[in-house]
Amino acid sequence: MQDSLSTIAPSSSYRKFLCSDPAISTSSCRWAGLPLAPDGTPLIRTGDTARDIFFVERGQLAVQEAGPDGTKIRLRTMTAGAIVGEVALYTRQPRGADVLALEETVVCRLSEASLARLEAESEAAAVLLHRLVAMNLSGKLTVANRLIQRARL
Repeated sequence: MQDSLSTIAPSSSYRKFLCSDPAISTSSCRWAGLPLAPDGTPLIRTGDTARDIFFVERGQLAVQEAGPDGTKIRLRTMTAGAIVGEVALYTRQPRGADVLALEETVVCRLSEASLARLEAESEAAAVLLHRLVAMNLSGKLTVANRLIQRARL
């Protein structure tokens, strides 16, 4: 995966969000557009070491894990605007689920090294990024809590 701002479409909302500061866009914000095949191409595999966070720009991803009998169980479908891979990166735990493309999907990848550079070089941008991830995680937690409440009824 190459690190290049030029590989992302100009309409990339995450790139605009993080890279509006010229110092960030030239040194810390190393984005790479990654088109994924529609045939279940894996972006994240269960058990892998987390080294990046992915922001879905276009398309659909399935988050799934193996059930007790090995059958794949879809946990969620993620679309444009979603963030994947953040939990394992923040907790330093292995990836907890597989994430696969369901159609041609474009994601932006923020590597762990680029995140560290961002934190070192632009505290304000890093705070904004972490706030964005926290808001996204809050939404995921709200959905999970609702599902648990419904299951109890």
